[in-house]
Amino acid sequence: MKNYELYRKYAIPSTIKYVLQSSVENADRIVAIIFINITALAVVNLIMPFLLGFIGLLVMFISGTGVQINYLIGRGEKERAERLFSAILVIITLLAIVICIFLLAYKEQVFRLASLPASMLPLAQRYYPFIIYTFVGLTIGY
Repeated sequence: MKNYELYRKYAIPSTIKYVLQSSVENADRIVAIIFINITALAVVNLIMPFLLGFIGLLVMFISGTGVQINYLIGRGEKERAERLFSAILVIITLLAIVICIFLLAYKEQVFRLASLPASMLPLAQRYYPFIIYTFVGLTIGY
C-alpha cells in the first residue's frame, strides 16, 4: 500500500502539470489565431515538429539518466546522485543550446524541409528565432 501512495503522490501532480501544459499550448494557438493571424499559426505548426523531435531525443536521454539517479538514491549514494543530476542538467542545457545554434544557422534548410510556401517565408523569418529561443526552456522544463 505504501508504494501506491508514493506513486499517487507523484503521479497526480505530474498528470495535472501535463494537462495544464497542453491547455496553455492550445491557448497560445488560439491567441495566435485571434491576434496575429492564421498564417503565423501555420508557420509555428510547420516548424514545431523539428523541435519536438529534438525534445523527444533529449527526453529519452533524461529518462535513462533518471533511472541511474534513482538507482544511486536507492543504494544510499545521495551525493553521487546529486552530482550526476547536476551534470546531466548542464549537459542537457548545453545540448539544447547547440541544437538552437544549429537550427538558427540552418534556418533556410529547415524552412525547405518544412515545405514552407513562399508566402509564409516573411512570417517564418520573423517568428522562427522566438520559437527556437523557447526551445531551451522547453527542454529544461521536461
